[in-house]
Amino acid sequence: MRPTRSQTKTSTPASSRRSSENMIKQTSSNQDSASKTGPAFDIQTLTQEIRQFREEMTALKQQLTNAVTAISSCNERLDDITTRLSQSDDRIKFLEERIGEQESTIFALKEQLNYHAQSQLLNEVEMIGFPEHKNENLSHIVLTTASKVGVSLCDADLDDVKRAGVRRPSKTTAHHKQPPRPIVVRFTRKHKRDEFIKAAKSRRDLNTRDIDPTELESKIYVNDRLTLENRQLFRAARTRAKEMDFKHCWTSGGNIFVRKGEGTGPIQIRRSSDLDRYLDDQSSSHKQDK
Repeated sequence: MRPTRSQTKTSTPASSRRSSENMIKQTSSNQDSASKTGPAFDIQTLTQEIRQFREEMTALKQQLTNAVTAISSCNERLDDITTRLSQSDDRIKFLEERIGEQESTIFALKEQLNYHAQSQLLNEVEMIGFPEHKNENLSHIVLTTASKVGVSLCDADLDDVKRAGVRRPSKTTAHHKQPPRPIVVRFTRKHKRDEFIKAAKSRRDLNTRDIDPTELESKIYVNDRLTLENRQLFRAARTRAKEMDFKHCWTSGGNIFVRKGEGTGPIQIRRSSDLDRYLDDQSSSHKQDK
């Protein structure tokens, strides 16, 4: 059965509308597709990328600014530390100079004290090697010794006679005998002291039996009375003189001297540094310290 004319006319406008809508949608779709692939889309994308790049550059610039600020702060701190270190170095140098000056002053004062202490001993001598006994008569020992070496002495010439130091405990074994303490003699007059020590030193064979025939024979030495510092220096000088083949090392009037050999002049040793100054490998070429 064929449709009537009226039915055909009625269906045509609806079909046209649907066709138009489809065309519009297709056109819109084509336009959207064109907008995503065409020049406009490229410009938009480039603009967004440029905007993003600018934002990143701005952030990077801020980071660089922060880094520069931090570095500047570190530089300031380093400058401050450097300044403080420089000030500390200056302070240390100043203190070292002060310490050096004070050490020099202390050393000079010690030398002066030692000199004055030694000058107080100019009237004294030490007798070393005479046996020590209980209730001994030291004045008699000194006077007898003086008589043996040819010096006339009396009790009035002796200001004081005693053993040096504290009494030592008697610890005598088959291999070791405690040495006796030195006898310290103080004279009332220096010239008597000088006469006694000169005569005693000339008797190199002086021994205990010359003083007391009942004693076991042992050598007696009569020496200058020295301060502790000078005794230590004299001991060191004798050791160094022996090592360096110096023939003579002696004391006179509380002073210490060395001599290389016959025909050479005496060299006075005043302080420990003189040992290195004079008693070394070139000692024979040195002259006496004036």
